[in-house]
Amino acid sequence: MKINIFGSTGVIGTKSLELLNKHYPKCKLNLLVANESHLILLKQANKYLPNFICLKNNKKLQYIKNKLNSKVKIIYYEDLNNYLKNSKTTATILAISGSNAIFFLESIFLNTINLGLVNKECIVSCGHLFKKLLNKYKTNIFPLDSEHFSIFNSITNNNKLQNINKVFLTASGGPFLNTSLFTLKNVTVSDVIKHPKWKMGIKNSIDSATLANKCLEIIEAHYLFDIPFDFLKVAVHPQALVHSII
Repeated sequence: MKINIFGSTGVIGTKSLELLNKHYPKCKLNLLVANESHLILLKQANKYLPNFICLKNNKKLQYIKNKLNSKVKIIYYEDLNNYLKNSKTTATILAISGSNAIFFLESIFLNTINLGLVNKECIVSCGHLFKKLLNKYKTNIFPLDSEHFSIFNSITNNNKLQNINKVFLTASGGPFLNTSLFTLKNVTVSDVIKHPKWKMGIKNSIDSATLANKCLEIIEAHYLFDIPFDFLKVAVHPQALVHSII
C-alpha cells in the first residue's frame, strides 16, 4: 500500500505519520507534502523515508536538499500536479489547511483510490465541482473530521439512513462560550487559539472560537452526504463527548 500525505507537518499529518509508523509498518509512505515547515519535513523525511517530498517554498527546499537521506527524492511544487496525474497510490490524506488544496483536487482524485479528507475548503469553496469529480473518478471518500466521520460511521453501519428528521453537528462553544461581548474586546491571539478541548492548527482554532468553523462544517456535511440544509443543525455541547446526532 502506497500513501501520500498532503500537509504532513501539520497536526493531522504528524499524527497520521505516528499512527502509520506504530500500527501499519508495512504501509509505504510515497509522498509527503508541506507548505513552509521545512525543518519538520526534513525530520519526517529522514525518519520515515518516503519515496518523495514536496515543499511549496523552493528557497527552504534548497536549504534542506543536501540534508536529505539519499533514498528520498524531491518533487518541486510546480511539478506536483503532473506527478500526481501520472502515478497511482492506494490512499491519500488531504490535510492541507485552506484553499490551496483546490489546485490539486482533480489530480488527487485521479491519483488515489481512497481519500482521507480533512481539508474542508475544497468542499465549501466548490462543492458542486467536488461532487462532479467524485462521480467521475469514483474515489472512496473517508471524512476524517470528527463530526463528519461520526455521520459517515452511522451511515456505513446502517447502510443508508432513511427518514432523517435532523442531523446535529456538535460545537464545544470554543474558548469564549458564555463570555460577554464587552470582554471580547480585549482578547489576544493567544486567548483565541486556546481551545478548551482540542489541539488544532491556528486557522482552525480561530474559526472554532468564532464558530465560523461550524458554518463550514454544515456546508461540508451537505455536500458529503447529500443532506438538505434544512435538516442540518448545530448543538452546543461543551463536554465534546458526542460529535453528531442523527
